[in-house]
Amino acid sequence: MLDVIEKFAQAPQNPFGNAIVFSIDKKFIPYFSVTYASLVANLNPKLTYDVFVLNTDLTEEDFQRISCISTGNINLKFINVKDAVSEIYADIVFYEAGIWSLAVWYRLLIPVLFKKYSKVLYLDSDLCITESIDVFFNLPSEKYCCAASRDACASIFHNIFGVSLKDSINIEKPEDYFNSGILLWFIENINTEKFVANVKDVIRTKTIICSDQDVLNSIFHGKCKLLDASYNVQVNQVVCHRGFIEKLSNSARQDYIFGLRNPKIVHYVTHIKPWNSVDCMMSDYFWKFASFSPYCYDLKKELSTTIENSNRINRFLYIAVNRRIFAIKQHFYSCLRPFGSRYEKKYSKYKALLSEYYSLLSVFGSNI
Repeated sequence: MLDVIEKFAQAPQNPFGNAIVFSIDKKFIPYFSVTYASLVANLNPKLTYDVFVLNTDLTEEDFQRISCISTGNINLKFINVKDAVSEIYADIVFYEAGIWSLAVWYRLLIPVLFKKYSKVLYLDSDLCITESIDVFFNLPSEKYCCAASRDACASIFHNIFGVSLKDSINIEKPEDYFNSGILLWFIENINTEKFVANVKDVIRTKTIICSDQDVLNSIFHGKCKLLDASYNVQVNQVVCHRGFIEKLSNSARQDYIFGLRNPKIVHYVTHIKPWNSVDCMMSDYFWKFASFSPYCYDLKKELSTTIENSNRINRFLYIAVNRRIFAIKQHFYSCLRPFGSRYEKKYSKYKALLSEYYSLLSVFGSNI
């Protein structure tokens, strides 16, 4: 393992030994650009930062487009991790599952790739940073391997699959399950070889529901410094899960509300995102930073298309529910057409509605 670490380990380019890491695939780069813009806006201009983007399919063009957002104090580097995955996790198959892409697994490479660093802040690419990122790097490592905020929705999500956190990944305190989308790694406290071995063991022997997040919770349970919700304000559970707030314990509810009122990072968890839904909570942060992205026009167009499709679906459902009545009225006014133009107009109205129904049916019918 030592020769593998030496082969892939990145050398720090800043005097503090800190790094910021993302992990994405090509289709997510427009959304990542907004997260990156929010990061750049909240960095200390007097300090130097090493920023890495783990991937397997990004191009030089992608790098140049993201680089236009950067400032002079950022050492930005895209790392193709295909070879690292093949060598370090050769006997493990990473997979896509639901809303989790293959790229989320690449963060399991962090202890190897950044062995020479002191602290590494991993960030998901569906979030917006609202305050200085240095608040993370100023956290003392103490005896911990990482630091993160609790995932208030974890128990609900696992229960959907009919398995508890204790049964699936064998953690004693399910209330301490953390969200790994914003994760500070204390590299100096992590045994790299043991970590890689533990990853393989957990994947082979445990029931994994939430991809690598379950793996990290299983390995770091009791070794994670738990932060308040402001460090990772996970929005949209309220929209997705009925009675979400009521299902939280008193302390978890207070923590969640505190985070909403004092966000350091707004994290758009679940399938509801600012670029695909007008119902997304706290989306104003996203669109504020989207204005600095070279993909801003594309993002606005995507939301506009989503809204348009949503309106068309609602229109289709309205006509579908009432089409029998519309058909009767069309036939009724058809009989009255010889008696005046007003009946002709009524007939034409319902005929048009039914024609619209069959037109929309060909587009949406098989998907609703």
